[in-house]
Amino acid sequence: MSNSRRSPGLALTHPGRPRTIPPMHIKYRIGIMPGPWPKGREGVDFLWALTDFLERSGIDSLWLSDRLSSPTPVPEVMTTLAAVAARTQTLKFGPSVIVLPYRTPVVAAKEMATLDWLSRGRFFPAVGVGVELPREFDASGVPFKERGRRTDEAIHVIRLLWTQDEVSFQGEFYKLDRVTIFPKPWQTPPPIWIGGKSDAAIKRTARVGDGWMPSFITPEELRVGVDRVQELAAAAGREVPKITSAR
Repeated sequence: MSNSRRSPGLALTHPGRPRTIPPMHIKYRIGIMPGPWPKGREGVDFLWALTDFLERSGIDSLWLSDRLSSPTPVPEVMTTLAAVAARTQTLKFGPSVIVLPYRTPVVAAKEMATLDWLSRGRFFPAVGVGVELPREFDASGVPFKERGRRTDEAIHVIRLLWTQDEVSFQGEFYKLDRVTIFPKPWQTPPPIWIGGKSDAAIKRTARVGDGWMPSFITPEELRVGVDRVQELAAAAGREVPKITSAR
């Protein structure tokens, strides 16, 4: 169900100088994100049947949406993933994507750290700014126009909470005074992938993300987006994903 290869280096042209991104080892795995959920109580049986099938089949991961208001059934993502964690032993899982502006970064960090700890490192957080529906942000008490800046600041705060025992922070939106969360994530820390195919999502990935998670794009759009992420990250002195030695 998986394949891997080593990709060639990517030659990127910067003003006044050429730059080559070093080769990286790429792994391919299969994850599943369900479509429309059955209405009513049938959705519970659907979740357990899907989870059990994925656990038996060798599929790598399960991904669920995060919506506050939707015309179709969408279970709350964090509680549903906690149920998936309890029912499985090997299946990885994550939100696609968790909308960070809906939650304070302390709540999000605590929820995600606990999920990763309970599942012994099988949780993969992908985050984003949410859908283009201002009424969902009105319902959560967050101004629609602030969602991007809030997401950037929240990612920074979450990483601090996952890696430090006590965090004090003063930002544009969030203030923390000697805040501690335990348990820490099982992974040290989990990678934070950035969801979305917009230019803003690509720039956010290059600036603060550990990986890029677009959807509904063509292979050519993926190639162009990856090149763009790598170019912007290299210009900022970062690697996305961070390249480490294989174990």
